[in-house]
Amino acid sequence: MSVVGQGQRIFLDLTQQLRSGELKPGDKLPSERFLAESYHVSRATLRDGLQRVADQGLIYRANRRGWFVAPPRVRYQPAIEPNFHQMVSAAGGRPKTQTLEKRIVPATATIAAMLDVDENTLVFYLRRLRYIDDRAVCCAESYVRADQVPGLLDCNTDGSMTEIYQQQFNKTYGKIDIQLYPTALNQQIAEALLTVEGASALLIKRLNKGLDGQVIDYELEWWCHDAITVCFSGGV
Repeated sequence: MSVVGQGQRIFLDLTQQLRSGELKPGDKLPSERFLAESYHVSRATLRDGLQRVADQGLIYRANRRGWFVAPPRVRYQPAIEPNFHQMVSAAGGRPKTQTLEKRIVPATATIAAMLDVDENTLVFYLRRLRYIDDRAVCCAESYVRADQVPGLLDCNTDGSMTEIYQQQFNKTYGKIDIQLYPTALNQQIAEALLTVEGASALLIKRLNKGLDGQVIDYELEWWCHDAITVCFSGGV
């Protein structure tokens, strides 16, 4: 049997185990060595089969920890549901946010244009990880106008920015502009998400404005591709 055929055989077998419930969300798969011996294939062929399953969002690889069964995707409506913690809790998951870095930086030309400020204006920069059920699924970078939320860096940012803005600064999101891109993770983002460089991901760029029309922040979110289903509603 060809390598392609063997990879497809592994894909079909693992998919059947997932559909039957033999493998459940959160389960760790046996080691690659064990699986390769069980299927009588090389490690390269095994990884081809595993990657096919991962491409369907059914399993994921945690760097240096092995392969795990992915939990059901969380429905994400970024245009109307910007509160990550509420979104995950409503789906029955356990949300958590961890701040990795926060500091003051001069706005580059690109960031200044997005925030509607002059180049080199000092803005707040935050880099945070978002977790669902103890798995890091999103690395987010936020550029925030300091004149809109002047004491932000003194706040505990290990929570919902939506709630921090509302409770600490009386700021509520109004218009939200969104762009989505399929992408591959660079080394820095991959390491933060405990996965491998080049892993498939979804990049969401959000420009958030207050009810007064003033820009509050510009956020870039790198999501593990199997973690969310992005939903939009439309009509006339």
